Amino acid sequence: MIALRINPTGARPALRPASRAKGLVPRTARGARRAARVRRAHGAGFRWILLSIGLLSVFGIAYVSETAAATQASYQIGNLKLKQAKLETEQQRIRYQITVTTSAGRIDGDAAKVGMVRANQWQYLPGSSSPVALARPAPQTSGNPNRSWLEQLALVLGRPTEAQAKGP
Repeated sequence: MIALRINPTGARPALRPASRAKGLVPRTARGARRAARVRRAHGAGFRWILLSIGLLSVFGIAYVSETAAATQASYQIGNLKLKQAKLETEQQRIRYQITVTTSAGRIDGDAAKVGMVRANQWQYLPGSSSPVALARPAPQTSGNPNRSWLEQLALVLGRPTEAQAKGP
C-alpha cells in the first residue's frame, strides 16, 4: 500500500530570506543531514536483522543437537534393553542347568555309576552342643557408677545385657 502526503502550503524556496529566519541552514544541507540519519538508521536496522538471524541460527543448531542427542540416547536404551533380555534368558538357562545337575535323581544316578548304593536304614548322628550360651550375670552387690542406667535396670531385673560364654 502506498500513501501519499499532500503539501497544501505550496512550494518553498530552497533558501529562506535572511529577514524571516536567521541562522537557518539551507534546505540542501538539511537534506544531507536527514540522508545521513536515514543511512545510520538503515545500518542499525540491518544490524538488528543480522543479530536476530544469528540468534535464530544458534538456537536452531542447539535444538538440532539436543534432538540428535535424545535420539542417540533412545537408541542406546533400546540396545541395552535387548542386552538385558538376552542376559535374563541366559540366566534362566543357567539356573535350569543348575537345578538339573543338582536334582536328587541325577545325584542318585551319579552315585550309582561310582558304585554307591542307597542304604536301607537311616542313621542319624547326634548333634553337638554349642560352646556359647547365654547365662544370667552374677548379681553385683556394689553399684558400678560406670554403668548406664539401662544396664543397671537390666541387672536389677535379672536380664543379661551381653552374651557370656558358659563354662564347663
